[in-house]
Amino acid sequence: MHYFWSIFLVMLPIVLFGQAINSNGVIHDFEGKRYFRLNYDNDFFMYSDDDYTQGLSFEFFNPWLKKNPINHLFLKTEDTEDKFGLVVEHSAFTPDVISDEEIRYGDRPYASALALKSMKVSDWKSKGLRLKSSFWLGIIGPSSLGGAGQIWIHEATGNWRPRGWDNQIKDDVILNYSIGVEKLLIKLSNYFSFYGESRVRLGTMFTDFNVGASATLGLVNSPLIRNSRSSNFQVYLFARGITNLVGYNSLLQGGVFNRNSPYTISANDVDRFTAQYYYGLVIKSGFFYLEYYQTSMTREFKSGNPEDWGGLKIGVRI
Repeated sequence: MHYFWSIFLVMLPIVLFGQAINSNGVIHDFEGKRYFRLNYDNDFFMYSDDDYTQGLSFEFFNPWLKKNPINHLFLKTEDTEDKFGLVVEHSAFTPDVISDEEIRYGDRPYASALALKSMKVSDWKSKGLRLKSSFWLGIIGPSSLGGAGQIWIHEATGNWRPRGWDNQIKDDVILNYSIGVEKLLIKLSNYFSFYGESRVRLGTMFTDFNVGASATLGLVNSPLIRNSRSSNFQVYLFARGITNLVGYNSLLQGGVFNRNSPYTISANDVDRFTAQYYYGLVIKSGFFYLEYYQTSMTREFKSGNPEDWGGLKIGVRI
């Protein structure tokens, strides 16, 4: 009965609202403290070319990053297994139609972001708990090269040239802090696990709060307990649902400091509650990681549309 109510309380809001994707969640765990991983999102996986059109990130984890001075911003933990990383992340967003030169009022503004993230991941195996902390430093706007990147890709692949990037959200600084927690709620041998999670982000790029849940099914070693399974080879399906309460989104509303963008979504038109679900397949061993996923998200503003995209994650142990 305790497990039933745990699942019910976590899952209830998922059918209502949400937003978020990350790479340091339990379902995306890459065992070890030294690895490199590439993450690539694109809406062409869902036969689309609008809204969240592309994302690219490079993860690097190594024990010597424990000396990163940014780590002083993170909570100190005891009796945990910690790993430290840096992530370079780029993302781009466009309206539904990218052939217009003029501003498409009522549609999503052109926007892009480039950020460097310092990260700490701490696991309490005795409690089945993971704490995730990150600090972001970067820029939104033309200097993040989102427009230049999309134009180059379209020209290189023979597609039509996006014509509205002159109307994108202007340059502003990204300073963001994120802290999240995941808890193992149910584990059935090495075949099924169910987790609850929550996260808060504060800063100039995103200010929001979410709650959600995830599950894995297959041959999988949960990173939140000490496993008896000896094999490092794992293959499993996963699903994840997130609810999100939105305070501020600079990729819709413009920068906090630079208010001179030609077009943004007003605060009154931002949907304060969003929902996202996410599913995929992971294959990994002691030295490599491969994941394919698809995701769908409810609209983010009143005149917007739901969004769909997919992606790949490829990692190697170093």
